[in-house]
Amino acid sequence: ISHKLNEDILRTYANTRKIVICHSNLTQFENLPNTHQNLVELYNLRILYQDQYYFTEQDLPLVDFNFDELIKLEQEYFTQLSSAKPSAALEALDNWSQQVETIRFNSLIFFYNKIYIAIYEIFEKRFPNFKVLTISEFENKLNLTQSITSINDYLRNITFQYCNLVQKEKDHKQQQLCRQVQLYISENIQDPELTPDLVANYFDFNSTYLSRLFKQYFDLSISDYILEKRLDAAQQLLVDTDLPVKEISHACGILNTNYFFTLFKKHFGETPTQYRQSYKKT
Repeated sequence: ISHKLNEDILRTYANTRKIVICHSNLTQFENLPNTHQNLVELYNLRILYQDQYYFTEQDLPLVDFNFDELIKLEQEYFTQLSSAKPSAALEALDNWSQQVETIRFNSLIFFYNKIYIAIYEIFEKRFPNFKVLTISEFENKLNLTQSITSINDYLRNITFQYCNLVQKEKDHKQQQLCRQVQLYISENIQDPELTPDLVANYFDFNSTYLSRLFKQYFDLSISDYILEKRLDAAQQLLVDTDLPVKEISHACGILNTNYFFTLFKKHFGETPTQYRQSYKKT
């Protein structure tokens, strides 16, 4: 090969995955790496960065590398993954991958395998039915890859999928909890002590949190839902029985009859007595 090489020729070599070693001015072959390891590392750079057409000795990965920093970034990734927040988890993964790409290729392979084993075990433990590459399949994918970008894309994809699965699981559990709250209120509607705090204590949750969660699913706070169920029960008793209004009020958990009249009229547009008379006429 001539000692003079233009960029077009260099690009041709790069596109056919040939190793071209040159000085930073692209004209002379100076400061050639003189070990097989350096030649291997230059070729691996080509795998890592397919959009770059040439590399010099200055591009070689660091030999003295701070692995403590890499481990911290890995731990941060798993912390964010456990929180199931996609944007934070993906950002942490990107930070890790950017750091790991600065080390020698053999170490890079080791750390990619290391992080994937941990990810795989998380999926196996929590979502065993969700299909991800086995550890051996990932190792093969990593060893045969022509671009580390495809590996990063795969890790980003399963990170996003994991966060979605966790969120769906969380939504399902929250919805079940709110259904149980509904049932508990219906079964205890006659209790005058039934309040959002009592409900929250029964389910061992913070009252503000539980009410906010309940409203998220049913568009009513627990307090408003209790009142609505009391008045619905009163309405039904007015129609189905001849019980005095005072007894109906007490049966629905409202001990102050005057207050019951006020609430009922505000909700239905008529007093309990008027409502019963109107129903009988129809």
